[in-house]
Amino acid sequence: GTVTASVNGQTVTQAAGNDTVTLTVTPKTGYILDTLSYSYTQAGASEPTTYNLTYTETNRVYTASFNMPPANVTVTAVLVQTEPRIAQNVLQLDGILNLNYYLTVPDGFDGIGASMHFSLSNRTIPFSNAEKVGDSYVFPCRVYAYQMAEPIIATFTWQDNGETKTLTDTYSVKEYLDALAEKSSNDVKTLALVNALRNYGHYIQPYLKRINGLTYTEMPEAESVDVNIEAAKSGSNAQISRVAHNTTINNNLITNVQIRLNINSGTDLMFEFKLADGASGTVTAHVDNDGFSTITPNSKGVYRISKQSIAPNNLEIPHTFEVKVGDDTAFSTTASVMDYINIVLNKSEAGDEKLALAALYEYWAAAENY
Repeated sequence: GTVTASVNGQTVTQAAGNDTVTLTVTPKTGYILDTLSYSYTQAGASEPTTYNLTYTETNRVYTASFNMPPANVTVTAVLVQTEPRIAQNVLQLDGILNLNYYLTVPDGFDGIGASMHFSLSNRTIPFSNAEKVGDSYVFPCRVYAYQMAEPIIATFTWQDNGETKTLTDTYSVKEYLDALAEKSSNDVKTLALVNALRNYGHYIQPYLKRINGLTYTEMPEAESVDVNIEAAKSGSNAQISRVAHNTTINNNLITNVQIRLNINSGTDLMFEFKLADGASGTVTAHVDNDGFSTITPNSKGVYRISKQSIAPNNLEIPHTFEVKVGDDTAFSTTASVMDYINIVLNKSEAGDEKLALAALYEYWAAAENY
């Protein structure tokens, strides 16, 4: 909220002794004024004396007056929260993209039947499922990279003495990044990360529209920061050269092995394959330290194993994939997202996938540096 002082109807920050000073307190929605006071240290005293003021209220605006003493004064307005409110948003980047909503509630709020609904994902989260962090309750909204410019309508609903009340907030990842860029104009690492994320959100859109027909609100690219395909290719070459890639394929058991990267809903590295003619047996697979589990093919006979939700600063980390048909090893390899990026960037033809993955590489580089 705000507190302003005025003398004879004019807003002031200073006043002369014996001036009548009028204070106006305008709390944010969801708050009321509890106490209003001023204090000053009288001549010869070592500690300030505090004077509580009697105020009046009109349409949630509070006013009170006092005579200015011959000394500097400190005005204190104590507000009490009466309704839930969204205190802040925080962008989460570790493997998935979440815009987290931090909700504060008044003392005594039981939250029975309360919930947060996000329009973007059409998801409703009960208040009882929210994680408590400090004085706030955190509600995560999943945002796909191509959705950064989409408006998110967050609606919190609760009961107050039998009456249904709602709190609505409209925001987007783009707005969050714009505000962070302005706030961090002198922070080189933060600004680089913001610009890289902006560019990734921009260049992924035409690529996903082409291959999946996705629609979206256009995400503007970062101003004066171009994606550099050649630099990304050189950088990815250097990264993959640091890791030994040991791949074995039993062509009597599987065929058509392909590395894939899903960037629709996160960053998922996967391998697809089919059973070879005449091969039979239960197909099991594991990734990294997960145990073997049975996998089944899709309608076209294609099997898939994947490492999901890889964090942007971990794209260079290799993952182990292994497939068995019956008791026999059919496929094993070590690979990273950086391998797939490097494959695409080294293709001779240009295209929207190359731009999208060059932007993803630069996002990784900025996240690593950050």
